[in-house]
Amino acid sequence: MDEQEAALLSRYAQERDPDAFRALVEVHQHMVYAACRRILGNREDALDDAQGCFLKLALNAARLRAPVAGWLHRVAVRLSLNARRDKSLRRARETEAALLSGRSEPVWEDLRPEIDGVSVSRAPETGKLCRAAAVSGIILKYNLGKAPAGAREAGPAIRKGEDMDRQFIRWAAILLALCSFAVPGRARADTLSYRHGPPAELRKEVPNPGTALRALQATTVQPAGLAALPDLSAKSQYVSVSLGEGPTEFWAIHDQQANEGVGALYFDTDGDSDFAEEEPVKPQRVNGTESFGPISVELTRGGSTGPYHFYIRRYLRGTGKDYWRLSPACYNVGDVTIGDKAYRMAVTDGAANGVFNDLWNQTDSWSDHAYVDWNGDGTFGSGESLYCTRLYTRDGQWYEVSFSADGLDVSFTPAEFPMGTVTFDGDLGLTAQFVSGTGQGGFIAGGRGRIEVPADDYGILRWWGTRAADDGVTWQVTGSRTPPTKVAVRAGEETEVVIGEPFKASLTASGKPPYRWGASISFQAKLAGADDKDYRFQRGNTEMPAPKMVLRDESGKQVGSHAFEYG
Repeated sequence: MDEQEAALLSRYAQERDPDAFRALVEVHQHMVYAACRRILGNREDALDDAQGCFLKLALNAARLRAPVAGWLHRVAVRLSLNARRDKSLRRARETEAALLSGRSEPVWEDLRPEIDGVSVSRAPETGKLCRAAAVSGIILKYNLGKAPAGAREAGPAIRKGEDMDRQFIRWAAILLALCSFAVPGRARADTLSYRHGPPAELRKEVPNPGTALRALQATTVQPAGLAALPDLSAKSQYVSVSLGEGPTEFWAIHDQQANEGVGALYFDTDGDSDFAEEEPVKPQRVNGTESFGPISVELTRGGSTGPYHFYIRRYLRGTGKDYWRLSPACYNVGDVTIGDKAYRMAVTDGAANGVFNDLWNQTDSWSDHAYVDWNGDGTFGSGESLYCTRLYTRDGQWYEVSFSADGLDVSFTPAEFPMGTVTFDGDLGLTAQFVSGTGQGGFIAGGRGRIEVPADDYGILRWWGTRAADDGVTWQVTGSRTPPTKVAVRAGEETEVVIGEPFKASLTASGKPPYRWGASISFQAKLAGADDKDYRFQRGNTEMPAPKMVLRDESGKQVGSHAFEYG
């Protein structure tokens, strides 16, 4: 346990300092809630059990010696598993009682008089909070299966609720006052649901859940430390797979001769380097590619442990040297509040590394993605994706964004940042991808002549410009991703960006002269702007015709021509 946590626990245990307890809640609340939600699935049940975890922390603060995060996580898992089991037993008893009594509804209405009586009689000096705690205690007794489901026998359970220790009620009241499970000044994180399955099934909801492919390293040399290996043939490869925070290293063994020559993959799913309990995974072959999976492992991310599903793909080369890739077979989906509205969102592992909060950056094309159903049509369509980021803007409002490492918790908090201004040709309408050079992710913002963005060092990866010609037709121009246009934006200052004109056309031939008669020469035509980006133009809805090349001999006679294509 670190010194700060120890000091907070000591202040609370000895002085009953509510600020100390609140600080502990604010540090660990999201981890505890996520652990409960992952097991229970239901938001309300998870909140109840999460509060129960902090109640136990309050009762055990004086004698706790273990690290608080680990202790709370164990309590959360134990309480949630018990609650899930008891809920199942309760439903079975309620169904049985309903059948015996001829009633189709549970007997909650029979509890109301007793609940009202306990609410008033327990500790009226504490008011509403204590009343809520007392009711919670009765429902807890009823829910945990300590009362029969029939209305006639509900009384003993109520009496047990009335006999709850007064100190328990006092701590419950304190917790209800302290544990709002929302850090002051921040929006509560929305919790998504984890889904997994074959890519074809996942694509029915999310456009690209498993298109990310991460390269894996394979060797024919057996790594040290592997134990209880299967009976392998000489044609075996060992594939290293790193996943999650840390990361955790897993090993896979591919035996090309196993399974009667079809081949098989052995994967160390628990990461203990022991293959004794691992079953072989048979390949699924399509067009020169073998897919093994889905494979499932348990990863600890952000203090909580949960599943991660993926495929390992083997691409067969004619040279005999294969190459290996990992492809996710999962994503998280649910409702997220942005501004004052709730939107359907899906979060995917674009980096294919078991973590769902890899930020958009200037150098690595693999970052995690989110899809938002902005138009509410129930699908994730074109223009409804965004990269994982800490800054986001929509409809003139800026947000501070947070994605948890396991991708289950997402929050968009309205925020104000120190702003600077990017200026450019005042007649050009510009929309650009701004990607932070200081690890804040990126966003898309636009304006005419100027764009206000949070102060930071950016690279503009791509931009789209529009300008109306004298004849009223709008021209559109797109600048390429590379190289990024570097922009240093400072708070309260204007930074000019030179893009677009003047444009320069160039033609580059392959090889070096002199060329032999009959030789094949390829040419590349390029149109670059002042920022050295490649540009493409469109007039109205028509793309600018590709350039043509004419070949002439020394006398000027045309001897050939070539029409270029965009690519």
